[in-house]
Amino acid sequence: MSSVATTTKCEYIYNHPPILEAVIAINFLQPIANNDLFKIEKKLKKNYDASDVQSNVTMEVRVDSGSEPEFTPRIQQNGLRFSSADMTQTLHIWPEMFLVSQRAPYLGWDSFKERFLRDWGIFIKSNPNKEISQIGMRYINRIDVPLKNESESINPEEFLTINPTLPKALSEIKNFSIQTVLELTDIKSQLKLSSQSVPSPILRFSSLLLDIDIIKNQDLPKSPKALIAYLDAARDKKNEIFEMCITEKSRVLFK
Repeated sequence: MSSVATTTKCEYIYNHPPILEAVIAINFLQPIANNDLFKIEKKLKKNYDASDVQSNVTMEVRVDSGSEPEFTPRIQQNGLRFSSADMTQTLHIWPEMFLVSQRAPYLGWDSFKERFLRDWGIFIKSNPNKEISQIGMRYINRIDVPLKNESESINPEEFLTINPTLPKALSEIKNFSIQTVLELTDIKSQLKLSSQSVPSPILRFSSLLLDIDIIKNQDLPKSPKALIAYLDAARDKKNEIFEMCITEKSRVLFK
């Protein structure tokens, strides 16, 4: 496993950031009891336009000789989902996880962090002794590249610095997907870094995904102040990694 340690703070500000979705996820050492889970529903639903109960359901299959299979549903977990009217802002709470998501348009770190802290403050007040087992910060970016015509293809190396390396005879890449796992030694976290080509939802465009997933499961913060400090550090690290993974051609697209 490789490691990444950088110190240059990103100073780029983009008018059109390519962020498709941003996520902060907190996992717990011990699951929340259902009664405690639903106690906070009323306190949190005032922050969103809609809320509903979700369930993870598994099926138990029983097969006896000479008879038809019997399928028995088993409810594995119940959770809560809160969302804005346009579904760009969501909050998911499961027995073992608290997850805040922001889909495009991304309004900036200050806005996203403020919403996380607002909802987390309400949650943790009702669960003051809840011990964290993992913190995750994930940013999924989609780089949309305009094409001159529908038959044109792009060279991923012109827009991303993480690309497949192939022999020259196999250089014409139609689709690709790469994932690597590295250690972020300076913030004592792990990085899952992915890039891939994807069909573009926009006519006469080609799209590339850059997925930056930072995970911390050691030396976890023990106080709200320490949690905020880590989230700020992880966000700065995410920006550094993002800038290392894109080219100047990509930056032009975001201005």
